[in-house]
Amino acid sequence: RGLPKGLRTALVPVPDTAARLAGGLKAALAEGRAPVDRPLTQVLAERIAAEMGLRIPEDAWDRESIPAHLRMKVRLVDEAGRALALDEDPQRLKQRFGQAGQARFARIPDAELEREGITRWDFGDLPEQVEITRGGIRMRGFPALVDEGQNVAVRVLDAPEVAERAHRAGLRRLLTLTLGATLRPIRQSLKDLDRLRLLYAKAPAREPGRPAPEFPETKRPCAPKSGGQPSRPPSRSEPRPPDLSDELMALILDRTFLDDRPPIRTQTDFEARLAESHGRLQPTANEVTRLAAEILAAYQSLRQRLAAITQVNWQPTAQDLRDQIDALVFRGFFQQIPYVRLKQYPRYLKAAEQRLGKLAHAPGRDREQMAVMAELLTRWRERTAAARKAGREDARLDEIRWLLEELRVSLFAQTLGTAGPVSVKRIQARWRELGL
Repeated sequence: RGLPKGLRTALVPVPDTAARLAGGLKAALAEGRAPVDRPLTQVLAERIAAEMGLRIPEDAWDRESIPAHLRMKVRLVDEAGRALALDEDPQRLKQRFGQAGQARFARIPDAELEREGITRWDFGDLPEQVEITRGGIRMRGFPALVDEGQNVAVRVLDAPEVAERAHRAGLRRLLTLTLGATLRPIRQSLKDLDRLRLLYAKAPAREPGRPAPEFPETKRPCAPKSGGQPSRPPSRSEPRPPDLSDELMALILDRTFLDDRPPIRTQTDFEARLAESHGRLQPTANEVTRLAAEILAAYQSLRQRLAAITQVNWQPTAQDLRDQIDALVFRGFFQQIPYVRLKQYPRYLKAAEQRLGKLAHAPGRDREQMAVMAELLTRWRERTAAARKAGREDARLDEIRWLLEELRVSLFAQTLGTAGPVSVKRIQARWRELGL
């Protein structure tokens, strides 16, 4: 009943429609067909679209119209089952109690399964999930390898997506430890690292709008100061992002052993993956280094050209381009951006260069093209900021993000071509299809 009238009238009689939808969801839950890890409004919108052909934007739902006694609440309990707090907003609970119990939000400790100080796969197979009882509550836990810098640990984490990310990083660390000295010539083959580090130095510390990343503490020696004494290593409260060589080596290992393959959860699969893919390390290293050099050179060239702009009427375009390239290239992007997208970066950056080259003789045309995509870009940024503030990753918004990059190519550098048909109308239609 809280929907806008134009949408609500298509659902009358509302009680009957609500009862039918609820019955369908109950049946789907009983049969294991209903998605249980997504917002109810998103699932409802999908079912209404499927059954009635009506698409409801996600921001059309008025949560405040739901009576207080019908709003779902979260009770936070300690390990003895004693209630600590009750709130409708899990994020408020995390803000209030997260500092004292930060690890408990990520882990569900299991003494039988968890291990520390692992340097080789000698711990048997890892189940995808386990059931654990804490505070009288039965919970599902998700075992994963966790990168701890000099070794790995087996931990039971509280969410499948968190466990998936952690397990990938843990596998990467275990591959590094297992391969040992055989990786030295691969690292040494990374060409022009000093030059690439300089090109990378001006990149933002992280992707705009994201919280600061946490990096495992490493034992790498610090560069000596001019007096010959080692510099102070970063403290735990000052996490240091990986060096570029570490980022590239991680990407090489991912491309060689992990990408486009099933996750490894058994010792047999781990050893088989090592044996069958080891020979791809050097060719992959060459490919990754070439791509990194191309991306960073184009990024630095753009930054320099943008810094030289003084014309007042060019500033809106210059700022838009700065926002674009800083969202593409930031410290850690080689690990955070899927490789299939990284391969498109040279085209995106070349499109930005062509746009800048046209600015001298057609600034008015550039402003017109900016206006074409302004409303879509603003909506996407607002929704992405809201999702990140709520601690959610939304694959639908990620899909729109890359469509917007393709739209930039279409608007400002048509001769480069796009990965597929793209326009403002197509993106708006896809936005509606995704229920955003």
